Amino acid sequence: MTSSCRIDLLPETITNTIDDLVAAPLNVFFAYGIVNPSGPTLSFVAAVGNHEIGAVLPIVNVMLNPFSQSVEQVGRFVCGNTWNPAIDLIPLFGLRFGSCPTLVQLSQHISEDSRVDIAKRLLIGFDNVVSAYSKVHRFPNNPWDRVTAEMSVEIPREGVSAEVAARRLAEIVLTKEHFWAELPAFFYAWNGSIEQTGITGRIKSEAMTLEQFKAIYIDQVAPSLWTPEPLSTSAAGAANEPIPTSAPLKFSDANELRALLADEAAWVRLSDDNLLEFLRDAMTLYGAEINEGDVPMLARLYTYAVGRTDVEHRGHLTMQLNERVERLHLSAKAFYPILIREPDMGVASTATINFLSCSPAGDDGLPLALGTLEYFFESGAIENPGAVFGAVICMGDRALWPFIDAMRIHLTAPQVNVAARVYTPFLQHWAIQYWLRWAGELVGLPDSDSEKMFGSTCLNLAGSRADTQNDGIAESRRHYPCFEFEYPVEHLKVWSLADYATEIAEELYELERREPPPKLMSDVLRTWGLPPRAKLIDQYIPEK
Repeated sequence: MTSSCRIDLLPETITNTIDDLVAAPLNVFFAYGIVNPSGPTLSFVAAVGNHEIGAVLPIVNVMLNPFSQSVEQVGRFVCGNTWNPAIDLIPLFGLRFGSCPTLVQLSQHISEDSRVDIAKRLLIGFDNVVSAYSKVHRFPNNPWDRVTAEMSVEIPREGVSAEVAARRLAEIVLTKEHFWAELPAFFYAWNGSIEQTGITGRIKSEAMTLEQFKAIYIDQVAPSLWTPEPLSTSAAGAANEPIPTSAPLKFSDANELRALLADEAAWVRLSDDNLLEFLRDAMTLYGAEINEGDVPMLARLYTYAVGRTDVEHRGHLTMQLNERVERLHLSAKAFYPILIREPDMGVASTATINFLSCSPAGDDGLPLALGTLEYFFESGAIENPGAVFGAVICMGDRALWPFIDAMRIHLTAPQVNVAARVYTPFLQHWAIQYWLRWAGELVGLPDSDSEKMFGSTCLNLAGSRADTQNDGIAESRRHYPCFEFEYPVEHLKVWSLADYATEIAEELYELERREPPPKLMSDVLRTWGLPPRAKLIDQYIPEK
């Protein structure tokens, strides 16, 4: 007997939680993605459970955002043995999903001939479909510049009706060129909204990490969706070849970029936004062609940009450049101007980690960029050496210790203090161990600089623990360059914070014993949840 699938909406929705979907089989009808650097969002509608003829499965409307997630049961799916999406999905077309998406995936059971029509019928329900189409149309296959433009200017709306905009947008979002540009941008925005926007505290600690999101998307959502075939890969982005045509340059060609780079007097005529675009594209060009003659002017250009732009925009610029280096496999040398001339601790340390992570490895497995970094330290070329030095430590790579030991002789006590303030929300075992070892070498030394640097080691050991956003500490091994490995950071062992405190307790107590009063290490112990052993009168007690 033949029966048709049927979707019935509930008179009232039923609220569930994301935990209700853990490991549940999902038959996803369609999924929407919004690429937004402050809060990318994926919404999808799916039947929960195994498709068996006659079964009645709950239909859920799911919204996933780094900082909030919702699951609402909106209907029931009666499983039949015939399926006509163009008709059967009609009850779902009226569900509300917020802003118009630029990332769209449909069920793999929808035929190729029907995809554009069904996508159009879904998209026309969004109030801002004309605006979304206008943005995508003006930045074809380039979510990076589209999002940047959205943050700074109002992109003009195309003079078309919602009907026309919905169809044209449907035709675009289903192409492989658009999809394979949009999906990496979505992942990058997800991670960036947590790690690069300056949020701290409970909001950050409770955010859904990119790894957690990918586990849901890859394992449960994507398998039942149609995905365009991957773009062909090539070596077009190799460091010694001309810049690939897929690189999203704002300026017309390399010659125009290089001419403007040489015309220092013309920089003043650029708006702040155009200055950042020019700087980004000039560094992209350098990463593709490695023309050493560009380096002096690139450094001057970055210094000029520092005087005209704020830290937030330069941080965003660093994120954009890193995405390009990884996606196009450009040379890590593209980060030179930021690495050398950036005064802000956060931006300089981020660029350092990106610089080393994207560097190819030598025969010893270490990034070749270490040689360049050594030259920069020894020549005094780095504007903020403390930030760069601290970033190398917080990468948590034990193999980098010999380099770190050799470079620290070039730092002053104030620069070590800056280095001590560089740490990530997800603590690394070998970073903590380095600061512990250094503290052991400095404790009790009578000279002023040693005392100050010991204080900085205590600052890192206490501050990194107090500000961590995760209940785990990992011993990791890094692989270089990061974009050649599915898992560039390999976790060898993970401790809970409590277990790790037990692991390092005796080292901390020994440092407390050796330190003359007032003992800073007593406060470090308290930060790790360990009771100090020194007499109260000998302990350092912060005013707070």
